Amino acid sequence: MLDSMDFRLCVRRNLRVTIFDSPRDCKCLLAEVDVYGDHALSCKPDGGVVGRHDAICRVIHRLIREALYDCATELTYDLPGAGKKTYRADLVVVMPIPGVTTRKALLDVTVINPTAKYLAKAASKDPEVAMNAGIDSKHYKIDVEKINELGFDFLPLSFEATGGFDANTENACLFFLGEKAKFQNREFAEVSAEFWHSLSIVIQRWTAHMIRNRLYEATTQV
Repeated sequence: MLDSMDFRLCVRRNLRVTIFDSPRDCKCLLAEVDVYGDHALSCKPDGGVVGRHDAICRVIHRLIREALYDCATELTYDLPGAGKKTYRADLVVVMPIPGVTTRKALLDVTVINPTAKYLAKAASKDPEVAMNAGIDSKHYKIDVEKINELGFDFLPLSFEATGGFDANTENACLFFLGEKAKFQNREFAEVSAEFWHSLSIVIQRWTAHMIRNRLYEATTQV
């Protein structure tokens, strides 16, 4: 659950009501903290970006395990023919995910901020722009061909900092939700609602946390 302040901050953001009185310099020295708190969702100081990423990984990992699939976290692999280059996977699923992968898979969570200045205009017209930007970023940074040589499919799980996610992420989660529902002998709708609610709360909580840090900084600068 969200505490009262977190809830108010998330409501203000969702309604596009200003949170800060005026823009101010950010400690990252790369941008201003804007009045809506958009910059805070992708600003790295204070560990919010990493904390949000890890929290989402934990939610996905728990779902996969509850579906009775083996899933390891943060395993590091030596990439063939790449010298000392390695790749550390967020999640490793040792069986195919029907409809999504054909082999065991390395899952890599990425969270993109659709309100970032370089994305905001395009993302406001096409809801897939931000998710695709996250996927493209992963493919740019990671040698997918080397991962294929290891015998894995590479699966980016792309989330928006505002709560959206790409089609492959949705399809993978729906499969595991179906398996979990069968194992627990529960209605799929009930299991699914619990999961998406949990995931949404995690993302919203970290949104509020990252903005609250900037609010604290604003008050200490006065």
